Amino acid sequence: APQGKINDLHASWQGDLEHLAQYRVRARLVDVGVRQVGEQPAFSGLTGDVEGSDRAGTLRVKSRDLTVQAPGFMADSLTLTQADARLDWQRNGRGWELKLNDTHLRNQDLEGTVSGGYQIDDGPGVADLTINLKHASVKHAARYIPMHAFNDATYHFLQTGLQEGDADSFVLRV
Repeated sequence: APQGKINDLHASWQGDLEHLAQYRVRARLVDVGVRQVGEQPAFSGLTGDVEGSDRAGTLRVKSRDLTVQAPGFMADSLTLTQADARLDWQRNGRGWELKLNDTHLRNQDLEGTVSGGYQIDDGPGVADLTINLKHASVKHAARYIPMHAFNDATYHFLQTGLQEGDADSFVLRV
């Protein structure tokens, strides 16, 4: 069941749920969450503003204690003590383009920024991301790496072989 509050909701649409032709939405989200159902992701603590349509939009996140679960993608749930971000989406000739801007993330293991984009089409999509961390716990690195990014042996090594340490500066471009 969903949780949290949705304030100042303005929504309009044409069609029914199965044949939605057009929609527009604007709302303020306060500690919103949805539970995991099957393999679908779950989240809690989402606070921010959303304004968009079936063609384009923006989600501005300003959350404290945001938790995300992505079964089959990430081994553990991810909790962020601070998550500030802007996610823009736009429909283009190939599908959907997502852009992540002005993102700052922090928890006990890391602090830094993420920027870039993701093009969703008929296939797996194309990512272009830059991760720039000013602090990262080496011991917990595997928590933040998708489960299928490496073969099982390498992923197991990341989970168990990295014993201690901190990185003061870490940049990854994907």
